[in-house]
Amino acid sequence: MDWTSAAAAVAGASVAAALSYYALFRPVRDGGVPLLGVSTFRFLCSIANPKAPELLLAIGRSCAAPVFRVRLPDLAFNYFVQDGRLARALLAEGATDKTPAYRMFDGTTAGTRSMFTKMNGAAHKFARKGVVPAFRPEHLHRMRSVCLAHLAAWTAAELEPAVAAGQPVDICHHMLKVTVGAIAEAAFEYAMSDAEVVSFLHDLELCLDEYAQKQIMLPWRKLIAWALPSARAAHAAAHRNMAMMEKILEHYRALPPGAAGKETVVALIANNLGYKDDRERCAELLIMMIAGHDTTSFSVCWALCDLAAHPERAAALRTALRASSEPHACPELLAAVKESMRLHPVAALGSMRRLLRDFPVAGTPYVLPAGAHVTMPFHLIFRFTGRVEQPDEYLPERWAKPSLELVESFFPFAAGTRNCVGQGLASTELHAIVAKLAADYDFSLAKAPEPYYALTNKPLGALLLARRASE
Repeated sequence: MDWTSAAAAVAGASVAAALSYYALFRPVRDGGVPLLGVSTFRFLCSIANPKAPELLLAIGRSCAAPVFRVRLPDLAFNYFVQDGRLARALLAEGATDKTPAYRMFDGTTAGTRSMFTKMNGAAHKFARKGVVPAFRPEHLHRMRSVCLAHLAAWTAAELEPAVAAGQPVDICHHMLKVTVGAIAEAAFEYAMSDAEVVSFLHDLELCLDEYAQKQIMLPWRKLIAWALPSARAAHAAAHRNMAMMEKILEHYRALPPGAAGKETVVALIANNLGYKDDRERCAELLIMMIAGHDTTSFSVCWALCDLAAHPERAAALRTALRASSEPHACPELLAAVKESMRLHPVAALGSMRRLLRDFPVAGTPYVLPAGAHVTMPFHLIFRFTGRVEQPDEYLPERWAKPSLELVESFFPFAAGTRNCVGQGLASTELHAIVAKLAADYDFSLAKAPEPYYALTNKPLGALLLARRASE
């Protein structure tokens, strides 16, 4: 071990020990909320694990209350919500803000604050309002066409040869490339080369591992990042991806008059004079790409894997899709996609908020105190036994006539004023891709997926064997 690694280890251990001592012995105003009988160490190991959603679900099911609390080594009270109605109320609550943990995510944009990490206020409202026109219905129709063109190119180049050879496909790998290319063209007016897509995805993986996993779980890493090789690699990767966004911005500005769009995402950001400089614009472009590509691609993959595991439902869906004049809006498709997103929410650990005032929990004696950090894990909420019947079963038919409890417990794009601004594009791509593939191909599982959480819930290792569905 060299001296920098030794110094980092000593500094990290010292900071961790101090924070742990504070967490264990500080006074707590708990609001009557149940404290789970799980040690701080075990809980931290669980949420830092690639199987965090499943482990957290098991912990949550030891408590029937709509909210529980745990002790964590930070400077705030920590509460976890598993009731959808309560989560919706908190997300709509005006007296909340994002927690400081989100600031770690600024590392992915090389230290520049973006819409995703800005606290509530004028700066966030300005950034969000600026891109809303890009997701109007007339633009979503164009984006669907772009997405289907990229899917058709992939189908011809990759899927059909695999079908002919009887070889399975790594569906996650391919869907990531399809969605990145589609977003770049539809939202950024830029055709990314295969090499650019591969480089972007590689660098983003380095960034997310450091800034969305390690530094959120271990905030002290930021203080000693200079001594950690993986942190230095993530820093360099973030700068490369910001340079990619600068290239996209310059490409847009070089388009001849009349060729550039006026309400694409890149146009609205490039022409918005409210940004201080192009660095802020590039950070906004990058965060839109990050937020849009893997959430969509992994949702597609989970939906296809679920259909492959339930061939009778896949056959019924295919019949409905082929009979529909608008396959992407087919009720059976909407139900299948919702059920997969309920069982496997890509943003599995959901949203985090910091309370600015006391918040009474309706129907209970509990009060969430001001200053509390509240996490609303979608994986718990969408499967909460107090609201959802047979929560662990794949039952698309439950969405034909959903109960109020089910509807209240399902919001995969979050809720309130900080919900996903690009959810229209994500939903459009998701339904277009699943509709086309489910109508044309019969998929079976060559290798079942393993849930793997690293900011998003990925169906790791999923291999699908496809064959042309009979007419």
